[in-house]
Amino acid sequence: EIGEASLDHLRREFKRSAWRCLVEKLELRRYMSSEKQRKLDATFYGHANRRGDADGIDDFPEVSEESILEVVQGYASAVPEFIDESIREEWEFWIPRRDQYKTNSEKWKVSKKIIHGYIMRPWDKWDSDHRVRYDEQSHVSNLDNIFHLLDGKGFIKSHYGPLLSALQNNKTGYAETAYFTAKMFKNGNLHLTIKRDDLLDKFNEIGCGEGSAL
Repeated sequence: EIGEASLDHLRREFKRSAWRCLVEKLELRRYMSSEKQRKLDATFYGHANRRGDADGIDDFPEVSEESILEVVQGYASAVPEFIDESIREEWEFWIPRRDQYKTNSEKWKVSKKIIHGYIMRPWDKWDSDHRVRYDEQSHVSNLDNIFHLLDGKGFIKSHYGPLLSALQNNKTGYAETAYFTAKMFKNGNLHLTIKRDDLLDKFNEIGCGEGSAL
């Protein structure tokens, strides 16, 4: 006989699995900052308490047509807040932290040419494809999303986006999209060049708190 505690656990895990599938299928990550995505993963993939996060599955309603629509509308209504929040978060992430990379010529803004360590999975002889580390994927896709938005193109069409897709399972170590060129190295470093100076200027302006995307 299954006890009440076991039934409650099964209900919670079913709810967790259902919402995890719905969020991925509806591609709602496009509307989330990297920090919100991290907290979502803590809820959906059992990472809660790893960094002091609470298990947020109780914040989600029971699955129904009405609750799905409510959650989608909630994310859609938060789009204006998301844009500036995401820009400032990614600006903090991509701004140079150390002086060891000479290409990162500007200390207090994101440079046209960025060198960022530990973005890519270190290469090994058994698997020579370049891949973005799982816990850094949201930063790559959100940066891409931001430049699409700043260019008036709207949100990227999936939560991966062209840049992350170009970097994943990459055999050549080089990738190019509408807004970026990228070189990947065996030590996990990513060299990223931003192709649009006008969008970079806007990104820096909003990132340091001197402007808004709206």
